[in-house]
Amino acid sequence: MRLILLAVSMAAINAQAAPCDDKQYREFDFWIGDWQVESNGKLAGTSKISKILDGCVLLEEYKTPTGYQGKSLNIFNKASGKWHQTWTDNTGLLLQLEGEFSKGRMTLRGETKESNGTIKKHEIIWEKTKQNTIHQHWRTSSNSQSWTTEFYGIYSQSQVRGSNIQSVTTDDKQKPLN
Repeated sequence: MRLILLAVSMAAINAQAAPCDDKQYREFDFWIGDWQVESNGKLAGTSKISKILDGCVLLEEYKTPTGYQGKSLNIFNKASGKWHQTWTDNTGLLLQLEGEFSKGRMTLRGETKESNGTIKKHEIIWEKTKQNTIHQHWRTSSNSQSWTTEFYGIYSQSQVRGSNIQSVTTDDKQKPLN
């Protein structure tokens, strides 16, 4: 009898849906992996994206050859129907973004307040290409009329090694590829 009750209990537990099983929680899964990030043909850094907390959250761990590093937590907020990202780094930056996945692109937006009181708008778009790379375009605006590219990176799987890519320096401007 105990064996039957145990089997029934286990079946009931397995039948319950995990808290993050809805398809929206899988929309950003294309970003999962170990990545080499290039900008303007140079190594900008490495990024490891992994699922944590029972598959509910994506953790980003980004590092550059110059010592800059940051992390983000990414989750689909079922209550709002939006994706949320909280980014922090070793310069003290806190960036909170919110947005959606549409037409094969993840687009997140947010604002920061500059030391002079100016509000800076941020928009970051991730898009997977047919070449199995991911293009990330981060742009900012202080007036919503003109936008500046803060970073344009191309993520490729880390197994692709041995290229002659040079490290990005702080003098290099990152520009989107056309």
